[in-house]
Amino acid sequence: AGAEGGSGSLTVTAGGKTVTLPVNVAGHIRTLEDFEGAENSFTADGAVDGASTTQVSLEQSLNNVRTGEQSLRVDYVAREGAARLEADVAIPAGEGYLGLWVKGDGSGNALSALVKTPAAESQTGETTPEGQSGDTEEAPTQPADAPEGAADEPKGDAPESPEGESPADVTALPLTTLDFTGWKHVLVALPKNAQALVGLEVTVAGEQGTGTIWLDQLTSANAPIED
Repeated sequence: AGAEGGSGSLTVTAGGKTVTLPVNVAGHIRTLEDFEGAENSFTADGAVDGASTTQVSLEQSLNNVRTGEQSLRVDYVAREGAARLEADVAIPAGEGYLGLWVKGDGSGNALSALVKTPAAESQTGETTPEGQSGDTEEAPTQPADAPEGAADEPKGDAPESPEGESPADVTALPLTTLDFTGWKHVLVALPKNAQALVGLEVTVAGEQGTGTIWLDQLTSANAPIED
């Protein structure tokens, strides 16, 4: 991985004296997944909509490896909706960009990254500080002829939150259109406070709903630096 930075100067004036100091700000690239080990951070998702599936395997043929000795081969079937990979890749705090090498299949389908971000403020369950009154709604008055205890009866069970990630916490970031067949480096700006890459998704955009792509060298960066 490469890195680049910026440089400038800082001028300080005090007591009638002025001093100018050189300032260098280093850019960096962090490798999040290189697919070189026996295991990796991605797993196949059996079905998204009953018709879409993915299979993953480590590729060792150097014709399909961009960096090192291995890449990740992804075979997908996305006849309807999207084919998805599950992922569990933490993104270091302060990173602004996500980079990935992709070998396309010329299908014209769309590849997206699914990135976890903090829950919306309205979903954090904030409470009113003690001593302060919030807006409240007056309870409805019970009719005079209502059966005793009717006001206390529940009106139905509240819907339960599904297990796992809330859809509101995941942002889909378009990475590239798979209209190429060689290797291509894609770089996308991350949302503020991105926490983790939780998946990749191939969405059908053309007539070809099946294909094979290869992935290599997943990185993060604090500047738009090419790997």
